[in-house]
Amino acid sequence: MFSRYPSPRELLIRRLVFLAVVIALIWGIIATVMAFFGWVGSLFNGDKPPTVVAGETCQSQQIEIKAYVGTRDWLTPKMPAGTWCTDPVMGVPGYGSGGFCGLESGVIFISIDGYLEGGGSNSKRDFSKNPDKILVSFGFVHEMVHWMQGEATVKFANMKGFYNSYWLNEGGANFAAMMGQAYIYKLPFSKIRTYIATYGACIFSSDSLKLTDYIRNTGQKNNCGAYYSGYLWSEYLVATTGDIGSLVNLAKQQTKVDSEVVWDPNKPEEFEQKRLAVSLKYQYGIEFEAFVRGAELYGKNASEKLGIWFKANPEYWPRNP
Repeated sequence: MFSRYPSPRELLIRRLVFLAVVIALIWGIIATVMAFFGWVGSLFNGDKPPTVVAGETCQSQQIEIKAYVGTRDWLTPKMPAGTWCTDPVMGVPGYGSGGFCGLESGVIFISIDGYLEGGGSNSKRDFSKNPDKILVSFGFVHEMVHWMQGEATVKFANMKGFYNSYWLNEGGANFAAMMGQAYIYKLPFSKIRTYIATYGACIFSSDSLKLTDYIRNTGQKNNCGAYYSGYLWSEYLVATTGDIGSLVNLAKQQTKVDSEVVWDPNKPEEFEQKRLAVSLKYQYGIEFEAFVRGAELYGKNASEKLGIWFKANPEYWPRNP
């Protein structure tokens, strides 16, 4: 059976609804971002009080963050040249629904077409209700966290790109974004975190996923590894260390990594695994193998509980009025 392709009028209505919902959510998103800016300021400079002006405490020069929300055609010419955001497959011209284009550009985008098309298939979304409504603010904060991760890499490790492992980049961004939703909707984290169940089938396949397969930042292998299981492994990291700053603080151990780990261009995966091990050891006194075992066990147990919840098919938090 073939799905009926939406008419131009239906697509226009969907886009207008999307824009209306984005405008309605914008104040909540701004409040979340302001809260996170304060949090980042306190992480990067503990001697100064948090501030909503990122440049004052997080970096030597201020950076302008530009957030664009619109259709693919409208967004494409606004994307910074030479960044992944212009990629014809993964970026705005392709199936990209949201992204951060890099520290140099300071550009974040949310693509209406990317969300509606869902990577090639036409998605039926109702952005006036959850879980689709939360998708906008969740995605926005997720991309803001990528900016924080990149900023931490420059600040602490004096290098560009991402210091964190792939699972911690994406899973950590999801974890922080989830905290942002708890802030916006004024709900306990224990309730709002059930939103991760929107990853659906990932709940029942997490047993086969290994943390060490998602260390190197080589791109998106699948949503389940870095985004779903990575989220649970990030929960475990924060719970184990008792420090939400663990989402970015591992970069502080770059000096130790330089002294103990030798870069071999023929073994990049081995290097990044050793970098993670050294960073965990010296930043938090955590032994790598024990952490991997604990994180994977936590992910398995959490998925079993989420699976029971998912099969019961309750309404996602936050509840629709």
